Amino acid sequence: MITIDRAKFSALFFVKETSRKLILILIIMPFRFVTPTQRLALLTFLISAIYVMRKLRPGLAKKALSLLTCSKKNHDQLEYAIVFHGGAGTIATNIDSTSRYEALIRVLRESSKYIQEQIKKGKESLTACDIAEYVVILLENEPLFNAGKGAVFNIAGLFFFIVLKKKIKMFTNLLLKKLGKHELEASIMEGKTLNCGSAALLRHIKNPIRLARDVMTCTPHIMLVGEGAEEFASKESDLVSYRPRTFHELVDNTYFSTEYRNQQLKESRANLQSSQDENEGKTDQVTEKIEINGNEHIQEKSTENGFGTVGCVVMYKGSVAAATSTGGRTNKMCGRIGDTPIIGAGNYAGEYCAISGTGFGEDFVRNVTAYDCHARMKYLEMDIQQAIQSHINESFKPDTGGMIGVDRYGNIGIGMNSSGMYRGWLTSKNKSIGCVAIWDQAIDVVTE
Repeated sequence: MITIDRAKFSALFFVKETSRKLILILIIMPFRFVTPTQRLALLTFLISAIYVMRKLRPGLAKKALSLLTCSKKNHDQLEYAIVFHGGAGTIATNIDSTSRYEALIRVLRESSKYIQEQIKKGKESLTACDIAEYVVILLENEPLFNAGKGAVFNIAGLFFFIVLKKKIKMFTNLLLKKLGKHELEASIMEGKTLNCGSAALLRHIKNPIRLARDVMTCTPHIMLVGEGAEEFASKESDLVSYRPRTFHELVDNTYFSTEYRNQQLKESRANLQSSQDENEGKTDQVTEKIEINGNEHIQEKSTENGFGTVGCVVMYKGSVAAATSTGGRTNKMCGRIGDTPIIGAGNYAGEYCAISGTGFGEDFVRNVTAYDCHARMKYLEMDIQQAIQSHINESFKPDTGGMIGVDRYGNIGIGMNSSGMYRGWLTSKNKSIGCVAIWDQAIDVVTE
């Protein structure tokens, strides 16, 4: 849990604001109204106050010194910065990583090409949200990631294969029409305006992030789910007057299926069944015991099988945006909604930064993870990397997941407490070179 309690947080904020006002008064106070002795006393008091603040919170002392010298922090403002991820988890180092690196490189190069083309065209309407949406669509179309094509199966997928073996196809089709094998979700948010949109329980929308953007820009709502969301996306309705930017083509639920995810479902179910039946509730290398409301449950650990959420954070001309999309967790219950479509949990963008997360969604929701990172920058004056890493250290259980972030100046932050995270990034500082990584070592990629 977060170690800074509300009382201490409020006290620090009060000290910060009070000290700021006091320092301003002391700076602008006309010296003709005080004697030399009084000036010396005031200066001594000011130095002492800064020393105390330095002990309480280094950031406050820096703020005081900046106010005293009437100067601001010197930030180099980049034109743009893009960071994206394809999920975090216990990614074995002995896997064949070639196809995964190739997918990351494709997304990196296509992203770079898109933004360079838009800038050359002189598109004044280009926004951080436009870029974030475009990058996530690229990730949703990559079958290796758990979003769009290649999304994981929910528990209904298990029934599909069991019933198919028994050749009761009629019942299978009826069950899947009702429950679906894949349920997708996404959200997007713009930091400058706090406009946001999300969609969940989607079974037929090819690119969920597009629908989330349409919810943000074309409706007065923030979240749409299930049949209502798909009806809004795909056809005109006499019931509402809202329309998406363009109508979405509905795809069959099997469009999202891949043999890779099919195998993961079987392995996940076998691991959980083995732990519950043969080990009598004991955990092994792929499962763990958790307690919910006093009851013990066995769940799969943060392996690559269960994850692969995709996300992108963008800074463009001082404005930030975050977009995240996922198929959820392998073998999840039908109707389960994770952190991805919940603004402030797995996705958030505000004045100071944009954050996208990946991992155990329930933990991101409990800790309001994405918003907390923004709050650490705003109120505790941390930089983007400090905000992400401190939240992970204080709030995450082992192997919970990871986050990417970017601040309004283009500084990048990446953190995780799992063994790996698929990720890539590029900035306007070096337009021809970007980076991709899975584990600790990053690989430079020529983007032009």
